[in-house]
Amino acid sequence: FSLSSKPKMATESIGLPQLNPTSKVSSVASSPALSGHVWPVYNPTLHPKPNCSAEADAVAIGNMDKEDLVEFLAKHTNAQRQAIAAAHGDLDGIVRSRFHDDCEDLMVQLIQPPAGADAMWIKKAVSGVGIDENLLHEILCTRTNEQIKDIAIAFQDRYGEPLADRLRRECSGKHKHLILEILDGDRATQAANYTESEAKEDAQKIWDAGEARTVGVDEAVFLDIFGRRSWHQIRQIVEEYNKLGARDMTSSIKHQFIKIVDLPSTKKCGNALMTINEFALNPGRFWAKKLHHAASGLSTDEDTIFRIFSSRCEIDLGAASMEYGQLYGKTLRKMVEDEFSGKTRLALLTLLGAPEEKQ
Repeated sequence: FSLSSKPKMATESIGLPQLNPTSKVSSVASSPALSGHVWPVYNPTLHPKPNCSAEADAVAIGNMDKEDLVEFLAKHTNAQRQAIAAAHGDLDGIVRSRFHDDCEDLMVQLIQPPAGADAMWIKKAVSGVGIDENLLHEILCTRTNEQIKDIAIAFQDRYGEPLADRLRRECSGKHKHLILEILDGDRATQAANYTESEAKEDAQKIWDAGEARTVGVDEAVFLDIFGRRSWHQIRQIVEEYNKLGARDMTSSIKHQFIKIVDLPSTKKCGNALMTINEFALNPGRFWAKKLHHAASGLSTDEDTIFRIFSSRCEIDLGAASMEYGQLYGKTLRKMVEDEFSGKTRLALLTLLGAPEEKQ
C-alpha cells in the first residue's frame, strides 16, 4: 500500500532497525546541525521547536491521533525527537504500531538518530549481489568527519562488525582506496587555512596526473586531494583547474575514470569522485537533481526522497528547494504535492517548512 500517486519503486524493504537506547552515538553529536556543516550554505527548513519539553511532549503523544503525530514529529528537530524518545521509553513501538500500514518508513526514519539511519542505508547499499555505489557515495561522500565517525560507531553497534572491514570486503581497487580514505575522517575542516596559491598547486597536480599524461592517469593524486581536502578547498581547486585547459574538472573525471577505462572498480572510483566534485561545487543543486531523478519516470523512488528530506532538512534542504525551482520550473513543494498524498505528503511538506515566496 502506497500513498504515492505513482507506484513506489520496486526495492527491498529498507528494514529500519529498532532504536537502541544504549547506542554509543550521542544524539547531540549526531545532530546534522551540530556537525560543522556550515559551508557553502547553511539553509535548513526545520529549526528547533521553541520551549520544547521532552517530558511533557512524551506524555502528550499518547493523546495524539495519527495526523497530529505526523505533524508533531516533523516539526521537531532530530535532537528534540531523540530527547522525546528517551523520555517516552517506547516511541519506536508507538510509531511502528500507529503507522504499520501508512507511511511507516518515513515516520520510523524520522525518529532514528542520523548516524543510525546512515548506517542502515550503508548496510542496504552493501547487501545483496554487488553494491549500490550511488547510495554508498551519497552517504559517505557528503558527510562531515564527525558524521563519518558516528556512522562507523552506529554500524558497529547495530550490525556487529566494523564498517571499515565490511567496506574493505565489498569494494576493490582504487574505489576501495578512496572509500577507506573517506572513512578515515581526515578531510580538512572548512575553517582550515588554504591559500589561492595552494589551490593552484593542487589544481596543477591533478592536471599533471591526468590530462597532461599521454597514457593512463595517476589515480593516487586524485584520491588524495578529493579524499582529504575540504569541500570549500575542492571548490577553490576546481575553479583554478578549469582555467588550465579545454576540459573542466567534471569532464576530466568522466574522461579519465569512466569513459576510457574498462575496469569496474575504476569507474566506481570515478563516480565517487564525481559525487564529491558535484557536492562541493553546489550542495543544493546536488540534492535537487537527486530529488528530481527520484520523482521522475513511472515510479517514485520514495526511499531517496524520504532519505534526503529527513537527513538534509536541518542542513541545506532550503538550498535544494531553491535550486529545484530554478532547474525544473516548479517548486519542490509542488513536486511533493504531485507525488504524495495523505500523511506522507503532510510529513514531507512539514519538513520542507513554510512555502517560499519566490524560487
